[in-house]
Amino acid sequence: MLKHIIKISLRNLSRTRLYSFINILGLTLGIACAILIIFFVKDELTFDRFHSKKERLFRLFYEAERIDGTLNKSPMVPIIMGDEILANYPEAEAKTIWFEFNSQVEEGGDTFEESLHMVDSSFLSMFDFKVISGTAKGALDEPGDLVITKSMALKIFGKVEVAGNSLAIVIGPGKKEFIVSAVVEDAPSNSSFHFNFLLNTSHAKDIMPEEMMNSWNFVASETYVLLQSEAEMESLAAKLPALVERAIGDDLEGRTFTIGLQSIGDMHLDTDMPSGLAPVSDPKYTLILSAICFLILVMACINFMNLSLGRSFGRAREIGVKKVVGVHRSQLVSQFLGEAIILSLISLAIALIAAYFALPFFNQLSGKELSFNLNIDEILLFTGLAILVGILAGAYPAMVVSGFKPVNILKGNLMVGQGRQNVRKGLITLQLILSVFLITTVLFMKNQLNYLQSKNLGFNREQVVVLPITVNDTRGFMDVISKGWDKAKRGQRTFKGLSTVESVGISCQNFEEGTWMEGSYVDAQESMHRFFFNVVDPSFIETLEMEMVAGRNFREEDQADERRSVIVNEAFVKEFNLTDPVGKRIPHEEFQDHEIIGVVKDFNFASLHNKVGPLALVINPQILLEGIHGLSIHSSVAPRLMVRLRAGQTADGLADIRETWNELFPEDPINLTFLDDTIQAQYEREGNLNTIIVTATIISVLIGSLGLFGLAVLTMNARRKEIGIRKVLGAGIGNMVIELSKSYLLLVIIATLLSIPLTYYFVSSWLDNFEFKIPIDGFTYLGGGLILFGVAFMILVFQSARVLRDNPIEALRSE
Repeated sequence: MLKHIIKISLRNLSRTRLYSFINILGLTLGIACAILIIFFVKDELTFDRFHSKKERLFRLFYEAERIDGTLNKSPMVPIIMGDEILANYPEAEAKTIWFEFNSQVEEGGDTFEESLHMVDSSFLSMFDFKVISGTAKGALDEPGDLVITKSMALKIFGKVEVAGNSLAIVIGPGKKEFIVSAVVEDAPSNSSFHFNFLLNTSHAKDIMPEEMMNSWNFVASETYVLLQSEAEMESLAAKLPALVERAIGDDLEGRTFTIGLQSIGDMHLDTDMPSGLAPVSDPKYTLILSAICFLILVMACINFMNLSLGRSFGRAREIGVKKVVGVHRSQLVSQFLGEAIILSLISLAIALIAAYFALPFFNQLSGKELSFNLNIDEILLFTGLAILVGILAGAYPAMVVSGFKPVNILKGNLMVGQGRQNVRKGLITLQLILSVFLITTVLFMKNQLNYLQSKNLGFNREQVVVLPITVNDTRGFMDVISKGWDKAKRGQRTFKGLSTVESVGISCQNFEEGTWMEGSYVDAQESMHRFFFNVVDPSFIETLEMEMVAGRNFREEDQADERRSVIVNEAFVKEFNLTDPVGKRIPHEEFQDHEIIGVVKDFNFASLHNKVGPLALVINPQILLEGIHGLSIHSSVAPRLMVRLRAGQTADGLADIRETWNELFPEDPINLTFLDDTIQAQYEREGNLNTIIVTATIISVLIGSLGLFGLAVLTMNARRKEIGIRKVLGAGIGNMVIELSKSYLLLVIIATLLSIPLTYYFVSSWLDNFEFKIPIDGFTYLGGGLILFGVAFMILVFQSARVLRDNPIEALRSE
């Protein structure tokens, strides 16, 4: 039986090559999309689950009540917290900090600016990272031990077997020699721990004062603990309130402070936890991609149904003869289902090839590093998916075609029942709804992205090059700023003398994803106030062409400005209810003596996902630091040079900058970026999502068009006699085209109207992620409907013209 079905299926494929190609194309596109999305979802759901001790590994976090009653939750905890837990609670078997910093690595006269991580000696025994040179045991026991990744070994040494080789790293007050004790494989894409170098945590004292390391009020790293067993989690969690009370109970003043344990398997998709050093992914994007995959598969199945029904009339005599000779309906159903499954399996084979070649493009859009390595489970999954698609797509056509009556078949009197017509029209309407939804969604997303790129941010971001200053030999926040400022001023004076440079400003914060430094204090009425701040020089506002709305800018070489002047933005004035703020103080007595000398027009120092918050600009950060009760630092505070190039001299200006930098700071590798690229990177995820949906829309419209084509073939074949009679009676071509097309174009209009609630819900939910956004207007809905209407009209005119070219005698012969 199976051999017979396969033989007939292959024969029908060769007989109806065009329709077989269309069916296979639709299913191939749907299954290929499903394969890629399955890879993505699997990667997201298996994050950090490759560690053999994953059930016993937890990240510490704290949740603290602010004075104003709101809760602050963070995975960044005091360094001392892990030591206290390991020393006092038997449930904990091991612990490690995860502390990231940037420094210079030297080998053989070459210098590299790299990201490094400090961990406890137990790190490689807690987590599974394959050692390919050296040994994991004791690899981080000594202060001079260094673990590097395979990619870093190849970059620096040109080979992997480098255990025993030495490297020099600048840490704190000087340069230290390290011996490579082990080389590990690079972390897989579904790992929260991505690193190049691992150092023993004993070097932390060279970067920060010891009192900070032992303070419960200083948070600098993530901390992970390995429990004796998974069951110990509840036992340890129950004891942690006593630790809080013993360590900081006297400082809480009635407010709550709790320590929690988060399983490492839950970290990646937990958006309730603020992102720390481990990346967090919003699960809604996984759901969106999964939904898109499902929609395309549904459309491919509907398309298969309609095309199968459209071609069933061509096989009517075959079915009639088989019924006359005694073939049962169940056998016919099995035959048609078998053909659908075989067609789906052929589509799977092609889809696997298509997915293999599309994977690099998909990785680029999704930010993943997925590889096409199929295991037996995935092969069985994809095969089962193809069989399921074949059954779903082939079941309804099989039931309909096998139900044809032999007498009507042999007389050529096949009429499509109204109920079945309604079912098919309902299916194609569903396809059209999904197509309009995707088209309209793409239009809204494109408009929003264009708005983000063109919106006036309150400063001129064009032609500005950002140069981070490398700061070594530092201990603490103020030391970084102080030593970095001296180097930045030296660079500023030199770069200003270049003919290709228009101006140079200095800023301790860049316009990256996230926010600037944030301070908070409590006033006399016990109210909490928060604001952002940045340390800048007098040329910062001028270089970025910001607008002063009151008062003045800082003045160069003005000691009073350097010591006590503050500039605030309009949001700051509004937040603190300041009237005529110039010449006044920030309303808090604990701040150093200072004066507000100007108000700058609000500008977007964070992404357009966020509203413009209250901001203070200072040259001397001590003004604010002495009065701040809470300080949040989201990025390095090392100064950056903001260099504005003259118009039309970009290439020459970049060459001048590189040459001058190498002369000024030969020991520091240049790290040059354009400000507008940095700002654009804030919306990379939205741009990638838009590209994915554009691709899905093209695929869906293609599949939907094929489905519409199939329905047109089905109905026009059923109306061949009517069309023949109309032609014999002299009906005009134009009138007949309208008559044949109007019902389908009406479906497009209905689909456009029905898609509006779905589109509105999705688009409004997506736009809620932005503080600054476009309005949801009716013209964009109309545009989406018109695009699909135009595509459908061209398809229907083509099909109508083909049918109208037929000889009416052929259609009326059976009469």
